[in-house]
Amino acid sequence: MWRLDPVKGFEEMIEAFRLVLGRREAVLVLVGEGVYRPEIERLIRSSALEGAVLLTLFSVAGTLEERINAIVEGKQNLADTIVGSGEQWLTELSTEQLRDLLTLRREMLDEL
Repeated sequence: MWRLDPVKGFEEMIEAFRLVLGRREAVLVLVGEGVYRPEIERLIRSSALEGAVLLTLFSVAGTLEERINAIVEGKQNLADTIVGSGEQWLTELSTEQLRDLLTLRREMLDEL
């Protein structure tokens, strides 16, 4: 999904498109989603461009974003299963276990 964000200059784009419509027939299609969507919808209405500016979502099954989200979710589930949620597991380690966890080992440096 493409991100609707104020830094992308939608105000200027919609104003420029309004000027284009004064010269020729056209349609502007904005694709995406985000917290800025209500503001873009307001801009479209206040510019009286409801029929000429289409605001839609872009969604394709199996997109890279969906695959990344699935990987991240899987890793989070694995971490929750192994470590548990929160930091409680860390406070339950003995001093020796904590030292072992944080010690930089020579064999690890050799692998780099």
